This record gives sequence, structure tokens and C-alpha cells, in this order.
Amino acid sequence: MAGIYGLLSKKKVFGDNLYQHFYSYKKPGIVSEEHADELFTYGRSALSKFSKDRFLEQVNDHLVIGFEGVTYSAKPEDFQKFFLREYQKNGISFIEDIKGQFCGFVYDKREKKLFIFTDHLSTKPLYFYINKEKEVAFFSSELKVISKSLRDAGLSITPDPDGFRCLLTCGYMLDNLTPVKEIKKLPYGTITSVSLDSFEVDEKKYFSIKKTERKADKSEFIKGINERMVVAVENEWNKDLQYSYEHFTLLSGGLDSRVNAMLGAQCTKGKIHSLTFSKPKTPDEKIAKQIAEDLGFNHNFIPMNSGDYLSGNEYDFVKANDGLVGYYGAAHQQYAIQQANLMGKGLIHSGQIGDVLFGSFTFKENDVEALLGKLFFSPDKQISSKIELLRKMKNDEFNGADAEVFSLEQRQINGTMNGDRACSHLGDSASPFYDKDLLSYCLSIPDMYKYKQAIYLDWMNECQTQLASFNWAATEAKPSNNPVHKTLAFKNRLKNYVARKIGFESKNMNPFEQWYLENQKLRDSIDGIYQKRDLGSLDKELKNDIEYTFEKKSVIPKMLAITAILSYRLHFLE
Repeated sequence: MAGIYGLLSKKKVFGDNLYQHFYSYKKPGIVSEEHADELFTYGRSALSKFSKDRFLEQVNDHLVIGFEGVTYSAKPEDFQKFFLREYQKNGISFIEDIKGQFCGFVYDKREKKLFIFTDHLSTKPLYFYINKEKEVAFFSSELKVISKSLRDAGLSITPDPDGFRCLLTCGYMLDNLTPVKEIKKLPYGTITSVSLDSFEVDEKKYFSIKKTERKADKSEFIKGINERMVVAVENEWNKDLQYSYEHFTLLSGGLDSRVNAMLGAQCTKGKIHSLTFSKPKTPDEKIAKQIAEDLGFNHNFIPMNSGDYLSGNEYDFVKANDGLVGYYGAAHQQYAIQQANLMGKGLIHSGQIGDVLFGSFTFKENDVEALLGKLFFSPDKQISSKIELLRKMKNDEFNGADAEVFSLEQRQINGTMNGDRACSHLGDSASPFYDKDLLSYCLSIPDMYKYKQAIYLDWMNECQTQLASFNWAATEAKPSNNPVHKTLAFKNRLKNYVARKIGFESKNMNPFEQWYLENQKLRDSIDGIYQKRDLGSLDKELKNDIEYTFEKKSVIPKMLAITAILSYRLHFLE
């Protein structure tokens, strides 16, 4: 991935040009640089696009500022001045009002503070290491930049069993965990300050995902959704126009990507390029092609034939997401976007997390612990019962917790959004469903309107009818709450469920089980990594858990075990 870093150290124990440890280093379209101000070293290996939104700047002899990402809060030519003015006027708290996908820092010697921050969903995450004894504070957009630099400097790091067991069961990290015990993820919607004298850390949470249901009838909620959705889409697509970029959007047969693509097409006269990637001849390919042709997009389809793209590329996919999530989850998107020509194109528009805002994790039975099977990619109590953080979460949070909130805070932020991170060296990803106002509004809608995404479908059919004029891949019927369409949808879901149970996934966008059974090259690649595994300093029980997971019949646990093996290699061996 691409991003920024900063190192505060009172002793010279680290090397120079730490940007060389980024996955993005030496890749096309990347700017790499490093600067120093006495005890503080800072740099980046970041995209050259949206160059006026992202900056590293030593303002004067006591202040350094850095911003990585894109913002909708000011015109590009004014943003750096806006950032500095707001900080000098209001202090670091102004960050909570910035809109966009971003992370950044402020190094202020007068205040004797180093501030680091992420946006409200941590769409561009930061990882940090604090060692008071050695007087070192280190943050980076990429975990490996820190783990590699610490090892090179002779500072010890240790595997975190919780982090590795999260990989084996959840398929992603929980909360601020990483595979390295000494390095944590900055929580979403948080500003962290580090004292330049004592290296004491203070965290301020400026945004929390919580449900506060408001009283209104369904028609009012539908109107509110439409108003906020249109603004969120316009913010995204106007960002491309500010830089005279052409538009680039992902498109599938699902609902969320079409929302962004089709509403985006209404607010621009710019050229739109669309990309679909899936197994050939699936509803995803067919429906996306129909939408693209109808709207006049320059459409491209990348076939995922037999899973060949996964064979031999496992370690590269793990490096692209820092070994923090099952590599297979983002591999198809990374592989496909790498085939596209993004020169002269702006944001990577997508429909990430849209279904979650509108009910895909809203259940009438809302016991989080009972629903972990739906929230984890490979649930296994034999392993998950050993995750200390999960036991604590059960004691502290599960009582009365909400599956929708848990999904957003854990599975989406720490899992789904890693698809964005894996492509951050290729382009800045954006989704209208990341918008803070839209997100908060959707969390205020009573559950009774969101079951089975009912209000989402009603909004489309009442406010944006063009969205409902094409079939939905999940049901192979037009999206609607009409009883006839519901019956068709139920029959199609039942048919697909039976097909999956007997090992036939022909309509699945990425049928991993089928690919593993039919593709000898893929099996050999996965099995070869396992046979050559080097788990060095991992304790025996954790090694046994990795081996136990790999030996399961299903391919998903096997790929999660491979992720754990390669994550260990990335952070502790190379």
C-alpha cells in the first residue's frame, strides 16, 4: 500500500529513507521522499495523484504538517492553507470536521506534541509503536514499515497470538490488534497525541459508530436517505473534475456499485470508465455490461478464470494488505485493477459497505455472540476461545451489543476496507457509503425498516427508479419489495444455496471452493506454501492452530492459514 510515516527518536538508531520499506516503493505513479527536523523524521511513499490534497510541509521552525488522502472540505488549491488556518485557530480538534478519506499528522514543538489522526472510518489507517524507555514513537500507513525498521534498528518485536488467531477465524483483525504485539492500529475516528518530552500517549475519540433511532415514518427516512446520498456521490465525482481527471468506477451486478456509478453519471459530463471482474458468464458480468452499455460507459471486463490469478501470487497479495486480512478477499480486486489503465483517471469509485448501512447485518435475533458465524469468515470456537481480546469483548461489550455496529466496527473497517488498502498504490478508493452524514443517518433508521434491506429497495424504487431497472445479481430479479419479486428472489437464493452445498458455485463471482477442487495449479501453490512454512518463534500451540486450520476440508480456512504463515514471514523473517 501507499502512505506516510513519521519517527520521533531521541537517538539515531534508525536508517535513512524508510520509504523503501513500503510496498508501493518504486511502483509507477508513486512519490517517495523523506525529511528530518531535528528529532523528527517524516516521509511518504504516496500517489502522485490529487497532489494538492496531499502534502508534507515544514511550515516554520516549530511546525510540520502532513496530510495523506483526498478531502471534500475545501478546493484543492486552498486546502493546505485551510488546514493550517484551522489548526492555528481551533487546535487539532478541527480534524473531526474534515470530509474525505485521509490520515495525517501535526508535529508541533511549541505545543510539545505529535498529533496523528485518521478519518472517521480509518479508511486510510495508521499503525503506531511507542517505546517510552527507548524514547521512540513511530507511526506509518503500513505496518511493515514499522516492523522492518524496528528489526533493522535492533528493537525487538514479538508475535501477537491474538492477532494470528484473528486471521485464522475472523479473517481480519479485531479492534487495534496486529500480528505484532508492540504495534497497534490507531482506532477509527481518533486523534492521538504523543508528548515530545515523556512519550505519554493520549487518545481522543471524535467519532463513534452507534445507533440512536429517531422517530419518523418510512417516507421521511427515504427522503433523508436520498438527500444525503446525492450529496455524498456529488462530493466524490466532483473531486475528479477538480483535477480534470476522467472517472473510473467499479461495477458489478450488485446494488451498491450501481448506486455510485449510476448516480455519479448524473452529476458529471466527464468520461466514465467502468470495470467488472468476476468469473465469466455470471450475473455479475452480464448485468454490469447491460448497465455500462445503457449509460455509455467505456467498459472493461477482467475474467477470473479458474482462480489462476491466485496461483503463485499469494505473498504479493499478503504484502499488499500487510498480512492483516485473508489475502484472497482483496486479491481479485487488486489483480483486476492492476490490469486497468488508470493514467489520467481519478478516484476508484466503488460501493463498499453499502449493504451494511441498509440492513445486511440487521437481524431480528440480535445476539452478537450467536451471530459470530455470520461475522467471521471461518468461525471455530476451538481457536476463537483462545483470543484474549475476544473473551474481553464478550464480557464488556456483547451484552446488549448490536450485530450491525459490530460488523461496521470490526468486519468492515478491519476487513472489507482492506480491499481499498491493497489497491492504495494504484488509486484512492472512495464510496458514498463512507460519508459520515449518510452513515450516521442510516444508523438512526429503526431496524424494522432495514430488515432484508427493505428501505434500500424502497428508496431505489421511489427516488432513483433507474437503479431498479436492471436485475440484481443476488436474486436475478429487479430489486423490489414487490411480493412477486420477493418470491423470485427467494427461489433464486434457494437454488444457489443448494448449488453451494453440493459444491457447485457456477454463479458465484469468485467460487474459491470450486477453483480449488478443479485447479491443480492453485492447489499445488497453496499446498506448497504450507509444506515450506517457517513459523520460527511462534509458540507450539499457535503453530498447532495454524496446522489444524489448514487441514480443514474447505479452502477458505486453508487460505487463512496461508495468510498467517506469510504474515509471519513478512513481519518477522524478511
